[in-house]
Amino acid sequence: MTTQIFIQEENKALIYDNEQLDEFKSLVSELGLKCNNVKDGEKSPIPFMWMDAQMVRAFQLICPKKDKIEDYRLEIPLEILQNVKLCKVENYIDWIEVWSNQKDPDPFAIGYVYKTDEDRQKKYTWSATPYLIGRWGAEDKTIAELIQIAMRIASQRISNYCASEIAKLTSWKTCPDIWAGRYLQNGDSEASAAIGAGNNDLIDLPF
Repeated sequence: MTTQIFIQEENKALIYDNEQLDEFKSLVSELGLKCNNVKDGEKSPIPFMWMDAQMVRAFQLICPKKDKIEDYRLEIPLEILQNVKLCKVENYIDWIEVWSNQKDPDPFAIGYVYKTDEDRQKKYTWSATPYLIGRWGAEDKTIAELIQIAMRIASQRISNYCASEIAKLTSWKTCPDIWAGRYLQNGDSEASAAIGAGNNDLIDLPF
């Protein structure tokens, strides 16, 4: 099993080096910054990798199952647990999830930080910034490689969907009477969608 921890190199020293940490805090305050790697009211910047929208969508395709880490029932390596503890001790993260899938787990540990104190108080989970804490499993892959895997998954799903839709449309085109009968007899949902999407003009009425 391999384990990856996604601490940004430029932030490593700030975890334990008080002199650099003090300089960081001083500069943030002096410049009036609201860096997205600083949690309001905390003493140090979040050292883990911020996840952009592309990463979030890619990793959700690879590992669509989400569990609070407290509810995750499979193996979690020691190094991941050490960094989960770091998150809790330093109060970097508001909550942590494990993203996985049933066929080929290789899970991700994802930490979330509420964007504002109000969001935190009201538990607006939709308004939170995700951070990539770690990943573990059979293979050690880069972020770029993982995004390519997600690209293949998305491409295959689009291809499968197109094939299914083409087959359905072909059936509608070649056997419209059968589908019309299904609609009239039992309100078939697919036939209903086709009828609703079609031209509403009354054509060739016998009266």
